Amino acid sequence: MESFEEMFEESLKTLKANTAVEGEIIALSDDEIFVNLGYKADGIIAKNEISYDENYNIKSNHKIGDKITVYVLKLNDGRGNVELSLKKLESEKNKIDFDEAVKNNEVIQGTVIKVLDKGIRVSAKGIIVFIPKTQLSNSNMEEYANKNISFRVITNERNRIIGSEKSVSREVRSKAIEEAFSKINVGDIVKGTVKKINEYGAFIDIGGVEGLLHVSQMTWERNVNAHDFVQIGQELEVKIIDIDREKGRIALQYKKEQDNPWLKIGSEIKEGDVVNATVQKLLAFGAFVEIIPGIDGFIHIAQISYNRINQPSDVLKVGQEIQAKIVKIDNENKKIELSIKALLEPEVKEENTNSEIEVKDVVVEDKKDEVE
Repeated sequence: MESFEEMFEESLKTLKANTAVEGEIIALSDDEIFVNLGYKADGIIAKNEISYDENYNIKSNHKIGDKITVYVLKLNDGRGNVELSLKKLESEKNKIDFDEAVKNNEVIQGTVIKVLDKGIRVSAKGIIVFIPKTQLSNSNMEEYANKNISFRVITNERNRIIGSEKSVSREVRSKAIEEAFSKINVGDIVKGTVKKINEYGAFIDIGGVEGLLHVSQMTWERNVNAHDFVQIGQELEVKIIDIDREKGRIALQYKKEQDNPWLKIGSEIKEGDVVNATVQKLLAFGAFVEIIPGIDGFIHIAQISYNRINQPSDVLKVGQEIQAKIVKIDNENKKIELSIKALLEPEVKEENTNSEIEVKDVVVEDKKDEVE
């Protein structure tokens, strides 16, 4: 007759390493899961064998009494327990899902685990993918460190899986732009952040798409330097003044219509007024002057002086303060003509008198008499 001990031994499962087996969770901690396998020793799943998700919470996903399928790594972990793994089973499933995603040219998510000289190494649920520098949308690879990224696999061979992040980034960008364009209209007032500045303006992110704030649309003042007017990271409220959906371009405006200096024409600035102005630019045929910030006028070379001059720079220089009279205002074309000459007295040339001629004649006659 068999002893109780012999019958108990026979009732226990026979386990083998590298196989899957079902068990029941009997205890949980923050770092381990304890499993009854119906074997002479319980099994333990260490935290690093539970999930590829670094934020995985054991107690939120498992509870005592749950049935669980595990993979046997070792029958004895050195402490008399069976060493188990959930990641191993997940890895097998992930490989199947991964191959299916590659076959269907789907976008795959992964985490950058290492930045190398020629590219980055990405873990997609335990499957390691190399993405070369040429297949990245950002040339500064250090910015990818520890980031979650999206990519497609372009080569899927044993021990050689290569991906491309660039193509996916373009698609994402294209969709974001398309969506952003569908939500905006000319005349909208939107908030944006300055992303780039160059000599002719600033690029403003207005929510997934960038618009150009040209330097001429920053302020009514002339000759403004964009770098002096805005800074990277600055938030602005701008108006959309033009949208070219075909070319993906948006034109923005920051200056306010109520600040338009041309609104002062007719009230503060009128034809016939004598104004102080500053020479802004000299040309061969005249000079542009600033009357007030945002309003320029033109003085033709013929209106600079009564004296004949070869070029405006003979008597004027950039930055010089002058007085001039407004002789014409063209509101429709935003042009003002001025004259310096209108404020000057014309120079009168002296002419020879008859008495001077007579004196000369007398002098000549006297000299003849002396000779005779």
